[in-house]
Amino acid sequence: MKKTILICLTMVLVLMVGSLAMAGGNGKTACLVDPPTNLVCSIDFSFSAETVSCSWDALADANKYAFEIVFEIPLLADPTATQEVHFDAGTTDTNITVTFAELQAVLDPFGATLSGQLATAKVKGLNPPQKGACSQANAFAETALDFTPPAL
Repeated sequence: MKKTILICLTMVLVLMVGSLAMAGGNGKTACLVDPPTNLVCSIDFSFSAETVSCSWDALADANKYAFEIVFEIPLLADPTATQEVHFDAGTTDTNITVTFAELQAVLDPFGATLSGQLATAKVKGLNPPQKGACSQANAFAETALDFTPPAL
């Protein structure tokens, strides 16, 4: 009797896993494998604007984008070590503009200033309302940013 129950449970489990695999792993739309293309960012250092503007090509099946600017800054307790500091935003558009003030607010708790920072702008497509592995595992497009003001 115990063997029969164990065999039945095993078969049910195999059928459940198989049906999930056939339905795209979680029964939802497949993951967005490729990152958006042509990510381009420009930094406006003018006193009146002081913004970072980024744009990218629309990604088929994406209905939202996760955008980040990632800074690698020294730790206050150990300046020889670094930590990542993220500015995160979500958008349904294929362009975004971020002010220097918004970026500085992310750096303030770490005693870092925006001027002279190197950073990486990143964007990936999402297909909500998915959560978990499918949306989180999507690939990022990346480009470098340099917040060193040009010489006058």
